[in-house]
Amino acid sequence: MTMPQRGNSGDVWLTPKHIIDALGKFDLDPCAAPLPRPWETASASFVEADDGLSQEWFGRVWMNPPYGRGIGAWMKKMAEHAKAGGGGISLVFARTDTKAWQDYVFPYAKRILFLQGRLRFHTPDGLPGKDVANAPSALIAYTIDDALALSESGIPGWIVEPVKQLKG
Repeated sequence: MTMPQRGNSGDVWLTPKHIIDALGKFDLDPCAAPLPRPWETASASFVEADDGLSQEWFGRVWMNPPYGRGIGAWMKKMAEHAKAGGGGISLVFARTDTKAWQDYVFPYAKRILFLQGRLRFHTPDGLPGKDVANAPSALIAYTIDDALALSESGIPGWIVEPVKQLKG
């Protein structure tokens, strides 16, 4: 099933360049903005027409998925990539109560950076959007190397390490 690479609004919002620059090089962005784009997020990318969700992922992945009802499928794919030995970092809203976070973030994340304040995503021409994100955001690291990249990034926020699930 093809999952759109746009959020519920249909708009395309880019990760601010300073976030990408602070985290180092990525091999793949499976949900990249369409061309032309003002900056690259990875050496290789899949745009909406490529259906990144159905493609094979490789290397260190940067994932800022389309926000909306389909986000769980993207988060699941990232968790599967991590489980298979792949690395990467995801940028998603910090909605820790959701099934996607409970099933695909906490069990797989090595470290999570809850960003200070709210991000201002950028428009496809590279300009900051007029509004800030409507929810707080988090960067999720899936390997020890990615966790180290978060710690050394200088991006303001709080870093946590998932330790153990408590069941009632």
